[in-house]
Amino acid sequence: MTTPQPAPQDPPGAGRPPVPGPTWSPLRVTVLVLLGILALAAVAYGAAHVSSNRTATPLPAVAAPGDCVALASPTPSQAQGRERPETGQPVRLVDCNSTQARYTVIQVFPAGTDTRRCAEVPGSEFALSQQLGTGSTLVCAEHSDVQGRAQNE
Repeated sequence: MTTPQPAPQDPPGAGRPPVPGPTWSPLRVTVLVLLGILALAAVAYGAAHVSSNRTATPLPAVAAPGDCVALASPTPSQAQGRERPETGQPVRLVDCNSTQARYTVIQVFPAGTDTRRCAEVPGSEFALSQQLGTGSTLVCAEHSDVQGRAQNE
């Protein structure tokens, strides 16, 4: 007599599709490495950009009517007030109470304006320029007696 054989048992997980594991194809590895490099570059660029803005020198303020200016690089005669400034000579803003204040701004025109325009401005004696970064403005000014007042006070 033959003994009945037990029915073959299915291996565990039989009848279910296999669960795929993570596959690290060369394409996936390359993309992940490139994304990592890109992220590091963005962080480095951002850090450099932020730190450079903190150390940048601010642009000088634009002269306005009523402000006081002095010649940026006067000759010795100009510094003593014996020589008039040249047309278009660069100026810098100074405190009106300073002994350096030689001229009072009457009118300001944008860069590229003809210096003869100051002749049309009432009270203007000089056509000077103020350097602003890579550009400049035309400054129409009169001789100021502020310097004399500052010395006598």
